[in-house]
Amino acid sequence: MGMFLLAMLTFWGCKPTEKNYRDAYVIAQHKKEQQQEFAGGKALQLDDHLSLRSIDGDSQWVSHEGLRGKSLDGDSIAEQEMKSKYGVAVALFRMETNARAMAFDLREKKRKAFVATNGNDRWYSVIGPYADLSGAAEGLRKFRKENPSFIYVGMPGAPAIIRLI
Repeated sequence: MGMFLLAMLTFWGCKPTEKNYRDAYVIAQHKKEQQQEFAGGKALQLDDHLSLRSIDGDSQWVSHEGLRGKSLDGDSIAEQEMKSKYGVAVALFRMETNARAMAFDLREKKRKAFVATNGNDRWYSVIGPYADLSGAAEGLRKFRKENPSFIYVGMPGAPAIIRLI
């Protein structure tokens, strides 16, 4: 009887409850909502390089650091053409090789694509370039509409507008 009681207490004490799972889910949802919240014209900063801004009435992720664009081998987009423009980053990697592979895939789908870097450890796969912020926002909306199931690797679940230097 004593062993049975000990086994029951052990089982009962270790059993995860539905309430625990529900509480963890509510906390995760609340945290997600806080990250997506946009109020009072202030930018919500996701991490050290992206913030949520209102552009042409839509909330868009925007990089506040200037990035250097690099054309792909044999690409028609000259690096000079990218200077002082904007792009739409659809993926973020730590390795240039991965960013280039994604950019080549985008180019095969008839997109003007290239990579951009902060010079350290961030390599973006980018479509564009666009002459101004509004043009980039329009390009972003068009890309999302045409690619509803695209997985934005390393991004906050959506593409981001970047400034090219």
